[in-house]
Amino acid sequence: KIVIEAIGGSPVNGAQITIEDVMLELGIGASAYNLINMGHFDESSTTSTGVVSSELTSYWQSTDNGVGIGVTVGGSLKITGAVGETRKASQTVKVLPDELWLDYSTPSTLTPANFFLLSGLAYKVGNSPAGTFGLSAKITCYNISDDGTSNHIIEEYIPFNNTISDVQYVSQLITIPAGYFVNRIEVSCVSSNLVDTVYFDNISLTR
Repeated sequence: KIVIEAIGGSPVNGAQITIEDVMLELGIGASAYNLINMGHFDESSTTSTGVVSSELTSYWQSTDNGVGIGVTVGGSLKITGAVGETRKASQTVKVLPDELWLDYSTPSTLTPANFFLLSGLAYKVGNSPAGTFGLSAKITCYNISDDGTSNHIIEEYIPFNNTISDVQYVSQLITIPAGYFVNRIEVSCVSSNLVDTVYFDNISLTR
């Protein structure tokens, strides 16, 4: 048998430790690590006064109305849509450290990331046929042939089926063209022109 333990000492002055995305796989090596933090929206950090949500909102940001992060038991992202509005919550993942991203004089130190896999679950409450909801990725890249002064933006959108009021899973491979190096990826859960409420969960981005 294999026993995995998370061990910590007594907290001092309310100090706490957050442990996330522990993985155990059978194989020669791990298949892929989720680059998204708190993609399950399950806030497990606790203090003497109960559950806190500061960790979630430090990773996922939104200034839109109708967006609730980690609002359900077990964790999920809730977006209550509105006609004529696009509402979303986003997280930006740094893929290439800034010190390498800015070092254009030594491109050999850059490691190309050619493929990413974006996936997640969503559940729509309601039967309105209008509007859309899905996952989006905004990828900021650098082209090795440039002089280092221009960013290149690649945008991908993965829609869920708006006619289904049930749990859905989507997954899509994102291909980065040869010669491009990724600095950061902004992943968003999006509701656009949708009057229904959507719950997002288990958001994953692997390389």
